[in-house]
Amino acid sequence: MKSPILQNIFSLLLFILITIKNLSFIKSQNSTIYTCENISKVINQNTTQLINFIKNNMNSLQSQSHSCIDTLLKYCKIQALDLYLNELSKMGIKYKENLEISLNTILTQIDEVYNKHKYIESDYQVVMPASRWAQNMDEVFIEIKFAHRHDSPGCLEMKNLKIELKEKYVILVGYCVLGDVPIKMEFNIKLFSKINVALSKHFQSSVGRYQFNLVKKKKDTYWNKLLDEKTPIPNNMRVWFEMKEKYHDQIAKYDMEENEENLQNIVDTIEMEERKKERKNKTKTKKKKKKKKSKKTTDTDL
Repeated sequence: MKSPILQNIFSLLLFILITIKNLSFIKSQNSTIYTCENISKVINQNTTQLINFIKNNMNSLQSQSHSCIDTLLKYCKIQALDLYLNELSKMGIKYKENLEISLNTILTQIDEVYNKHKYIESDYQVVMPASRWAQNMDEVFIEIKFAHRHDSPGCLEMKNLKIELKEKYVILVGYCVLGDVPIKMEFNIKLFSKINVALSKHFQSSVGRYQFNLVKKKKDTYWNKLLDEKTPIPNNMRVWFEMKEKYHDQIAKYDMEENEENLQNIVDTIEMEERKKERKNKTKTKKKKKKKKSKKTTDTDL
């Protein structure tokens, strides 16, 4: 049998071990570092619980002001955000810059959604944008200005811009607001000849302008016009003189060769007509001789 003294010593040691373990657990609980991710986990609780969570864990949350402000704004917890900012202020922590960054981000997102859905399709005025074009022997160049005329102000920024290239079509559709007028820019043309869609390129050339570099499917050819024969030319489409001047020598060489070919064709045509005329005259002369001979034979018989 164990002596009472040993039992008392054993009980005392057991008590000491349990006490130490409990103290360690309490210490570990108190040293837990909470982050703004924890705020997002309790964000759906009622406002009072969220506020208490922030109050009780400010020591951990104070160094993450940007992330915490973002989270509270994202979930529209304005009362909790107000408390958090007050607590930061009491602790002498600056938060103005982080608040401005987070607010501007949220406001930009709201503004984008608002502008996207501010107008319905029927509100937009459909406009064929002004354009100009030029070519070399391998490519066709088209520049679009997002305005109804070349000399009038245009849209500087387009929304929901959609581009589609086909072998004989160029299609551009985009939306903007000019002044207070919602505008739908719609450029849809049928080309004079086919293009190589895979090799053709398009890009924003400058603010308010868009450019197409279309590769001709049949290279080393000259297009008599940009549009299909049956397509009327829009009033606001014109020649791109600067680009035309850039490829002047190449086109001039083609024109010279074309003129020489045309001249040769004219000469060939004249010679052909002369030969036809000569053959006709010969045939006519033969007929006359034959007729005369026939008449002479008849007179002899008489």
